[in-house]
Amino acid sequence: MNVMNSLVIKSPGLISRRQPSQRVATNSNLTSDATISNPRPSTTHSFQSPAHIMSFVPINPRPFLQNLVNEEVIIRLKWGGQTEYKGKLVSIDSYMNIQLSGAEEWIDSEMTSTLGQVLIRCNNVLYISAAQIKKEEDDTKMEG
Repeated sequence: MNVMNSLVIKSPGLISRRQPSQRVATNSNLTSDATISNPRPSTTHSFQSPAHIMSFVPINPRPFLQNLVNEEVIIRLKWGGQTEYKGKLVSIDSYMNIQLSGAEEWIDSEMTSTLGQVLIRCNNVLYISAAQIKKEEDDTKMEG
């Protein structure tokens, strides 16, 4: 057997010098004493099903809004406290600008005025709700 300086492959991409005391086999039946080790600690990954990761699945609002055309809706504005507009949804464009007919302005749950035709710019809208859903919620409240 031969004693020599050679390279030892520790893991893919990592090479170190063989110490002079280490031997290299010259017989073809014997394997080299090169060591392969993983320098990184093993990590375990736990995968969860998508149902566990997300309880809320986002949906495209465009079909929902198109279904509300010619229906009574409630539009809550971002600005102005509790400002809402209630009316019939006439149209909604690709930017989500909203056109209402027969619109009423409600501030702090009190109707302040009847406006008729209204165009609400998209960046002012906090949410859009179907008026029927809102009425059903009001009907289910217990009064006592």
